[in-house]
Amino acid sequence: MQSTKSIIPRTFSEAGCRWLNSEAEGDCIAWTACRSGTGSRWTAESMSLGTLPRKLSARGGPLAHVREIAMMTSGYVLFMSVRKVLVNDIEDIAIENAGAVIAFETSRGFFWEPQIQEWAIESGQWLMVVFNWLYIITFVPALLAISVGYYVFDRERYFYYRSIVLLSLVVAVIVFSLYPLAPPRMMDGFVDSIKDYGPGWFDSRDSLSYYNIFAAMPSLHFAWSTMLGVLLFRHGGRILKFLGILYPTATLAAITVTGNHYIMDAVVGAIMMLVTYVIYETVFRRRLLPKLRHTKFIL
Repeated sequence: MQSTKSIIPRTFSEAGCRWLNSEAEGDCIAWTACRSGTGSRWTAESMSLGTLPRKLSARGGPLAHVREIAMMTSGYVLFMSVRKVLVNDIEDIAIENAGAVIAFETSRGFFWEPQIQEWAIESGQWLMVVFNWLYIITFVPALLAISVGYYVFDRERYFYYRSIVLLSLVVAVIVFSLYPLAPPRMMDGFVDSIKDYGPGWFDSRDSLSYYNIFAAMPSLHFAWSTMLGVLLFRHGGRILKFLGILYPTATLAAITVTGNHYIMDAVVGAIMMLVTYVIYETVFRRRLLPKLRHTKFIL
């Protein structure tokens, strides 16, 4: 029988990944991505549509896909619900904190949000509409597209970064609870671009029972786009590297122009993702995951 070590791809073996035998595929598969989120680069062969049936039938088949969708959906719904309960009825505190953030940015010389939004408005209504749609597209649609792509073509790396995203939700709830913050669009000198320029259906989010308007810091919008931008830049070809830079850059512009976040929200979001990564690597991947090696729950 061929040894496990002999069938591990060179790139994974040298990186020191931990492996398990897969009953579903009958060969060696990665238990979890490496410390650096390793994996072979996407190639034309690995991304061929002809490989989709085999890739989608691996790892438990349709049941595994349903389980993954259910876990991610329930995790996000739980996050939104908990955030609404913990960070509620605190408008005065959130407004006061917003004033503190504005004062901090002003004292440090980078309170540029009003000028950025004013420039966009004076440039024409069309530009505000573009940024509004950019704000919408760079969050859920872009996240879903990238996640599905990695889930299908690079499952190991998907599991790795998905776990970091789930952990970041926990960290974000803690920050939201400790520091509720009103977004710029609620403050004097700013325009609520979604409300003024549309689309109208998206403006109704503030009235949703699960949506909390006072959870501006950290900006998950920017935090997750930065993480995925790093992922695309590190492991993709020239086009993906370009998108890895463009994605978080466009997101930062969109969240500030639309008046949904301060620059500090983005800074804290990036720091939060770094802290989450460290926690995942030092606590979960090195201590918790080895205890779950013989279960079907993949982190």
